[in-house]
Amino acid sequence: MYEFRDEAVTALTPRQVRQKVDSADPSLWTFANFTTSRADAVTLVTFKQAMDTNHESTVKIADELSLIARSLSIDSRVVIDFAGVQEFAPESIEALAQFQGVLQSRGSQVALCNLESDVRASFFPKR
Repeated sequence: MYEFRDEAVTALTPRQVRQKVDSADPSLWTFANFTTSRADAVTLVTFKQAMDTNHESTVKIADELSLIARSLSIDSRVVIDFAGVQEFAPESIEALAQFQGVLQSRGSQVALCNLESDVRASFFPKR
């Protein structure tokens, strides 16, 4: 987890040039809960608005994260920007963990940034 998006992008930016097939331009992808773009070979995924924590919303988030994962190429770098997110449901954390697991199995890396203290705490409920 990173405090700022620039830190996360810098951490995931490849230090050497890699030969790989890029995924389609993420700025052309359309999602209800996220906007996507690319900066310095890193795909940025940003929440569009404050999240609902009801079951239906978390299912939609899981579905969209799955679509994003399938749209990315192998060995991708992804930053998920939580700017403006005030709370994050346990079901959504599970969806995010599955997203990270799929990407990690394909050699990709995921970083989170701009987490409010309450959102950050929801990732570590037993602390």
